[in-house]
Amino acid sequence: MRFIKIGPLVIAASFLALSNSYALSPEKKTYENNTQNSESRERPANSPELAGAYNERGLSYTAKGNLNRAIADFNKAIEIAPDYGDAYNNRAVVYYMKGDFNKSWADVHQAESLGSVPHPDFLKSLKKRSGMEK
Repeated sequence: MRFIKIGPLVIAASFLALSNSYALSPEKKTYENNTQNSESRERPANSPELAGAYNERGLSYTAKGNLNRAIADFNKAIEIAPDYGDAYNNRAVVYYMKGDFNKSWADVHQAESLGSVPHPDFLKSLKKRSGMEK
Protein backbone atom coordinates (compact mmCIF):
# COMPACT_ATOMS: atom_id res chain seq x y z
CA MET A 1 0.00 0.00 0.00
CA ARG A 2 1.17 3.53 -0.68
CA PHE A 3 -0.10 6.80 0.68
CA ILE A 4 -0.86 9.97 -1.27
CA LYS A 5 -0.70 13.33 0.51
CA ILE A 6 -3.31 15.88 -0.55
CA GLY A 7 -2.85 19.02 1.51
CA PRO A 8 -3.09 17.97 5.14
CA LEU A 9 -4.70 14.63 4.25
CA VAL A 10 -3.11 11.32 3.50
CA ILE A 11 -4.93 8.81 1.30
CA ALA A 12 -4.14 5.12 1.12
CA ALA A 13 -3.77 3.77 -2.37
CA SER A 14 -3.07 0.26 -3.51
CA PHE A 15 -1.37 -0.14 -6.85
CA LEU A 16 -2.03 -2.96 -9.23
CA ALA A 17 0.76 -5.13 -10.50
CA LEU A 18 -0.22 -5.80 -14.10
CA SER A 19 1.90 -7.75 -16.47
CA ASN A 20 2.49 -6.96 -20.12
CA SER A 21 1.94 -3.21 -19.69
CA TYR A 22 -1.84 -3.41 -19.70
CA ALA A 23 -3.76 -0.26 -18.78
CA LEU A 24 -7.19 -0.53 -17.22
CA SER A 25 -10.11 1.35 -18.65
CA PRO A 26 -13.19 1.07 -16.39
CA GLU A 27 -15.64 2.17 -19.09
CA LYS A 28 -14.30 -0.05 -21.87
CA LYS A 29 -14.07 -3.08 -19.57
CA THR A 30 -11.01 -4.25 -21.49
CA TYR A 31 -7.31 -4.42 -20.94
CA GLU A 32 -5.55 -2.30 -23.51
CA ASN A 33 -1.99 -3.22 -24.24
CA ASN A 34 0.31 -0.21 -24.10
CA THR A 35 3.06 -1.93 -26.05
CA GLN A 36 3.51 -1.85 -29.81
CA ASN A 37 1.21 -4.83 -30.33
CA SER A 38 -2.26 -3.33 -30.26
CA GLU A 39 -4.32 -5.95 -28.51
CA SER A 40 -7.15 -5.96 -26.04
CA ARG A 41 -9.09 -8.65 -24.27
CA GLU A 42 -12.35 -8.63 -22.38
CA ARG A 43 -12.33 -8.80 -18.62
CA PRO A 44 -15.14 -9.79 -16.31
CA ALA A 45 -17.32 -6.89 -15.12
CA ASN A 46 -16.60 -7.85 -11.51
CA SER A 47 -12.85 -8.42 -11.75
CA PRO A 48 -10.62 -7.21 -8.88
CA GLU A 49 -8.58 -5.28 -11.44
CA LEU A 50 -11.67 -3.32 -12.46
CA ALA A 51 -12.36 -2.44 -8.82
CA GLY A 52 -8.74 -1.30 -8.56
CA ALA A 53 -9.13 0.83 -11.68
CA TYR A 54 -12.15 2.60 -10.20
CA ASN A 55 -10.29 3.08 -6.92
CA GLU A 56 -7.27 4.59 -8.68
CA ARG A 57 -9.43 6.89 -10.77
CA GLY A 58 -11.25 7.93 -7.60
CA LEU A 59 -7.89 8.92 -6.14
CA SER A 60 -7.18 11.00 -9.23
CA TYR A 61 -10.54 12.77 -8.94
CA THR A 62 -9.84 13.39 -5.25
CA ALA A 63 -6.49 14.97 -6.05
CA LYS A 64 -8.22 17.24 -8.59
CA GLY A 65 -10.90 18.24 -6.08
CA ASN A 66 -13.72 16.51 -7.98
CA LEU A 67 -15.13 14.90 -4.85
CA ASN A 68 -18.51 13.75 -6.19
CA ARG A 69 -16.87 11.87 -9.06
CA ALA A 70 -14.35 10.40 -6.62
CA ILE A 71 -17.15 9.09 -4.41
CA ALA A 72 -18.91 7.62 -7.44
CA ASP A 73 -15.75 5.72 -8.41
CA PHE A 74 -15.10 4.50 -4.87
CA ASN A 75 -18.75 3.37 -4.72
CA LYS A 76 -18.26 1.41 -7.95
CA ALA A 77 -15.05 -0.18 -6.64
CA ILE A 78 -16.90 -1.24 -3.48
CA GLU A 79 -19.86 -2.55 -5.51
CA ILE A 80 -17.49 -4.74 -7.54
CA ALA A 81 -15.36 -5.83 -4.57
CA PRO A 82 -17.25 -5.35 -1.25
CA ASP A 83 -14.20 -6.49 0.72
CA TYR A 84 -11.91 -3.80 -0.79
CA GLY A 85 -10.85 -2.01 2.40
CA ASP A 86 -8.69 0.61 0.67
CA ALA A 87 -11.70 1.88 -1.30
CA TYR A 88 -13.57 2.38 1.99
CA ASN A 89 -10.53 4.19 3.41
CA ASN A 90 -10.31 6.45 0.38
CA ARG A 91 -14.02 7.21 0.41
CA ALA A 92 -13.75 8.03 4.13
CA VAL A 93 -11.19 10.71 3.28
CA VAL A 94 -13.44 12.22 0.63
CA TYR A 95 -16.40 12.30 3.02
CA TYR A 96 -14.09 14.01 5.52
CA MET A 97 -13.15 16.59 2.88
CA LYS A 98 -16.86 17.23 2.26
CA GLY A 99 -17.50 17.62 6.01
CA ASP A 100 -19.69 14.49 6.23
CA PHE A 101 -18.03 13.06 9.32
CA ASN A 102 -20.67 10.41 10.08
CA LYS A 103 -20.17 8.79 6.67
CA SER A 104 -16.43 9.16 7.05
CA TRP A 105 -16.48 7.32 10.38
CA ALA A 106 -18.75 4.59 8.94
CA ASP A 107 -16.23 3.98 6.16
CA VAL A 108 -13.30 4.03 8.60
CA HIS A 109 -15.00 1.34 10.68
CA GLN A 110 -15.80 -0.75 7.60
CA ALA A 111 -12.23 -0.43 6.31
CA GLU A 112 -10.85 -1.50 9.68
CA SER A 113 -13.21 -4.49 9.79
CA LEU A 114 -11.73 -5.56 6.44
CA GLY A 115 -8.16 -5.22 7.70
CA SER A 116 -7.36 -1.91 6.02
CA VAL A 117 -5.73 0.50 8.44
CA PRO A 118 -6.46 4.23 8.04
CA HIS A 119 -3.44 6.51 8.25
CA PRO A 120 -2.93 7.72 11.86
CA ASP A 121 -2.74 11.39 10.78
CA PHE A 122 -6.08 11.06 9.01
CA LEU A 123 -7.70 9.52 12.10
CA LYS A 124 -6.27 12.29 14.27
CA SER A 125 -7.72 14.96 11.95
CA LEU A 126 -11.07 13.18 11.74
CA LYS A 127 -11.31 12.92 15.53
CA LYS A 128 -10.47 16.59 15.93
CA ARG A 129 -12.83 17.94 13.25
CA SER A 130 -15.72 15.62 14.03
CA GLY A 131 -15.47 15.95 17.81
CA MET A 132 -15.77 12.16 18.04
CA GLU A 133 -13.33 9.55 19.21
CA LYS A 134 -14.64 6.69 17.03
